[in-house]
Amino acid sequence: DTSDSFAQEVRLTSSDQGSFRWIVGAFYFKRNRSATSIFEIPGIGAVAGAPSDIFLTADIDVTDEERALYGELSYDLSDKLEATLGMRWFRNEAEYRDQQTGIATGGLVNVNDPDNHTESKLTPKFVLAYKVTDDALLYASAAKGYRIGGTNIPIPVEPSPPASFGPDSLWNYEVGVKTSWYENRLIFNAAFYYIDWTDIQVELDEPTTELSYTSNGGQAYSKGIEIELIGRPMSGLQLTSALAWNKARMDEDVLNPDTGIPFALQGDRMPGARDFTISNSIEYTRPVSDTFDFLVRADHQYVGNGFSAFLNAPRANLAPKLPSYTLVNLRVGLTSNKWDLTLYADNLFNNDALVSLNSSGNFAFQLKPRTMGINVRTQF
Repeated sequence: DTSDSFAQEVRLTSSDQGSFRWIVGAFYFKRNRSATSIFEIPGIGAVAGAPSDIFLTADIDVTDEERALYGELSYDLSDKLEATLGMRWFRNEAEYRDQQTGIATGGLVNVNDPDNHTESKLTPKFVLAYKVTDDALLYASAAKGYRIGGTNIPIPVEPSPPASFGPDSLWNYEVGVKTSWYENRLIFNAAFYYIDWTDIQVELDEPTTELSYTSNGGQAYSKGIEIELIGRPMSGLQLTSALAWNKARMDEDVLNPDTGIPFALQGDRMPGARDFTISNSIEYTRPVSDTFDFLVRADHQYVGNGFSAFLNAPRANLAPKLPSYTLVNLRVGLTSNKWDLTLYADNLFNNDALVSLNSSGNFAFQLKPRTMGINVRTQF
């Protein structure tokens, strides 16, 4: 799988002076991608009277091109209240073509002519921010997100998975507070959000071949709380904690359009989503010379359990479970304005917990094992 991409962005921003502040910009992206997918079944050549065991080879060419314009305007309604309106318009064009050979095609060469796909949307953002004091800010926001559709690699089974998938979109609503206390020695931030997600794009495994494809999965929601706390009780010492609670669930049963069998149920947790995470860090720096500071830092992360696939609601309870896990990293070193020398140990206790599974539960990714080393960095 190889690709060649080009991206360019141009942005113009007003000064911070005055009641009006604005940003305007343009974005361009183009990618050419070529991929080959080979599906081989040992022994099938002898059964089918074919010269090899290659069931299917698909050579794929995809070209994506996106153009976008965006702008944002902020206005001070009063000394304490600010309103912001943002808009982004984009147009995406995609061209897909594949060529298939192998036992599945009967020895013939099947060519899918270019499938041209064009989408264009306007996505808005609205924000109100109220400055209670110089050290406390309240805000509320609403923003729309949009993700374009695409085409799946053909899978030679009957019934076959969908050849393409549609776009999905969401509205994100959020209220929060940002505060600073005791001359910035204590920082407390909190946010509450609700996401309404429509026609979600989901990755599924075709049960016979276990090859993956993308489909659209109905309605879902996600709501949660994020809290951040930073403390600086003494010179050189910083303590940080961040907590997130998230409930991401399906809003309805969703049927496979080819088989009529549900692949998602109302109440399912979204695959890969964790209901609870917490991260903590402690960092201490102290001068040891006129040039260098001594640094020691420890990071701790707890990630709650989850599921690797749909059909995990209590009435089904079929999906493989992702266990919770804890990760600890350590850093010790010397830093200066020009040089950094750091000894590190990632995954200090060598936790081998699973972080992801395929929907069938027959292969997985684990945490990277304990890794120790030295980082040297300089600025010039």
